[in-house]
Amino acid sequence: MPKKKDTGHFGDAELNDLHLIVKNTTEGGACLTGHTGDFSGFKNKVSCNYRYQAYEQADTHGEIKERLHRYNEHPPERRIETSAYRANKGGMTPDRYCAHLDIPEPGD
Repeated sequence: MPKKKDTGHFGDAELNDLHLIVKNTTEGGACLTGHTGDFSGFKNKVSCNYRYQAYEQADTHGEIKERLHRYNEHPPERRIETSAYRANKGGMTPDRYCAHLDIPEPGD
């Protein structure tokens, strides 16, 4: 019977040496992929959390922050088209993308 591999923070435990999480900052980490996405209630402030990185980026650039605050004042009037497109073999490309996003609602 094959030996079960140890599971690490990202997949195989052997990859942990390549992956470095730094808390409360977006700097100094070494992330293999954007796999940590939960940022509700401003929790999970770690270098490998892409939503936390986006929040910090918007917070440090006034023009981004201002645009985000104005967004709810003038929401789009129709669904938002994405960059996904129909593949020759059917389905969407990139895989798992949708062609349109619903109109954002308050709190989105």
